[in-house]
Amino acid sequence: MEDWLYEDGSDANYTVYRKKREELNTEFEVYQKRESFHKEKDKLVDVSRKHFTEIINRVAELQEKKPWITEEEKKDVLEKVEETR
Repeated sequence: MEDWLYEDGSDANYTVYRKKREELNTEFEVYQKRESFHKEKDKLVDVSRKHFTEIINRVAELQEKKPWITEEEKKDVLEKVEETR
């Protein structure tokens, strides 16, 4: 964009500059979203790990509270939690 500014855009009118600025802003927003994603990602990972631990604890309690749930079903849940981790 800098090359364009000093070469082809050196004698462009206001509307062309405005359009180029909008294009730059659009590109910049992509990088802003990536930055915010990476900042929030760590928080999300921590919260998810806590929830996985909670699920594992709840499955352990199912033996007493809900004996009709089979071992295979509990094992399936635990496998999916481990896979997601």
